[in-house]
Amino acid sequence: MADSAGTASLEANLRLGKGLKKHDRDRVVRRLAGLDARLRSFRADAVDLLLTVKSRETPSQRTTLEATIANWPPLIATSVLAGLDEALTEVGGELARQLTEVKTRREPAHRHHHDPGSS
Repeated sequence: MADSAGTASLEANLRLGKGLKKHDRDRVVRRLAGLDARLRSFRADAVDLLLTVKSRETPSQRTTLEATIANWPPLIATSVLAGLDEALTEVGGELARQLTEVKTRREPAHRHHHDPGSS
């Protein structure tokens, strides 16, 4: 996609870490697709996403999605759900909530500055 070359996306910024293989990528991107709209507001070179799965396909599976965004606090979403699809849905939703929360806290700039000395 030429128009998204400069903007962040799952395709451009997601790295698969421990517990995941290249053949998992399409499945992961489909499950986390809801994050793409939120990522588009960032430059591609400002975002790094890392997904890891420990003890995959066991009752103690732990899925972690970490987002590092320039000038933002680190965002980390985790799931202990045993099914990979369910865990991906959970970490995707949690990271989306965190992105929205931080963005909301950082955007008081939309408020107009009111000079109490002016009439």
